[in-house]
Amino acid sequence: MASNHIKIINLLDEIKQQIPEGIYLQLCNELKENKENYDELSSIISDVMNDNLNLERKCSDVRLEVMKLDRENINLKHTNSKLRIENMKLRQDIDVSIFEDMSDISDIEIDDSSDDEVMKSKKLPTARELFGSGDSSDDE
Repeated sequence: MASNHIKIINLLDEIKQQIPEGIYLQLCNELKENKENYDELSSIISDVMNDNLNLERKCSDVRLEVMKLDRENINLKHTNSKLRIENMKLRQDIDVSIFEDMSDISDIEIDDSSDDEVMKSKKLPTARELFGSGDSSDDE
């Protein structure tokens, strides 16, 4: 746009003699004001473009971070799955080992014949003997 201003100024200078001085000065003032507005807008546009570029970089960084976190999440899910499978295997091994231990217990021979003879020789007390008849006279 700066080159456009220069072209317009050059054209005005060429026809300066053909137009009244007041109109020439008014056109020059308008061109000067337009140039200042153009420079200000150019600066604003440049700032906005720089801000946009910085935001795009930040977005790119965030995308990379999200991808990294997604990979870590997938790895954690995979690890979690492996741990669950390992946990299930360990539980199965423990269940099997408990039953194996119980089979060892069943191999033990217990001699209970003497207990039966002792129990037969003893007379077990009746409930009345243990607790009484329930009458209050028995308590005295």
